[in-house]
Amino acid sequence: MAWIIGNSTPKLLLAETDFIGPLNGVKGELGDTSLCVYGPAGPGWDSYEALLARSGDDCATRGGDMALPVTLVYTSGTTGKPKGAVLTQNNVFYNAINSAHVHNFSSEDHTLICIPMFHVGGLHIQATPILHAGGTVTLHRKFDPAAMLRDLEERRPTHTLSVPAVLQAVMALPRWKDADLSSLKLLMTGSS
Repeated sequence: MAWIIGNSTPKLLLAETDFIGPLNGVKGELGDTSLCVYGPAGPGWDSYEALLARSGDDCATRGGDMALPVTLVYTSGTTGKPKGAVLTQNNVFYNAINSAHVHNFSSEDHTLICIPMFHVGGLHIQATPILHAGGTVTLHRKFDPAAMLRDLEERRPTHTLSVPAVLQAVMALPRWKDADLSSLKLLMTGSS
């Protein structure tokens, strides 16, 4: 975390309360980064509500230039340090358009996301294309095989994406063989 933050040199770090402890441990390496928490603020942390109050209407006037960066996603770093990949608003927009076209997404579709949102798999392969099509996103805070299988049956998503290790964990559950997955139009998998 400290290496990625140091490499990306953010002006603002917005975190959930669960990350305050680990981030406080590397505060000395964060330089001039402003710290903001989505939840109750602690010493040295601003609240998200205070940030919004200070920004006023300024936020609503930004974002017109589609060539501007919108996401910085880091690689897994399996062969060295993670590398930051910059995605522009055009990258994200046209990925959503192409995905909606290829997978025939519509406002009737629903994706179940059980993989991390810090990666393009959860964020830009699943969430943004379905949201662009007007569909529904069910987001799991963390991967739990039983919770994923339960939501596949009860929430009845039309799409999901999982890496092989996630699929193996879900398929190892005793309930797997009798699970009703008839709502799924598409199960995407990749990476290993």
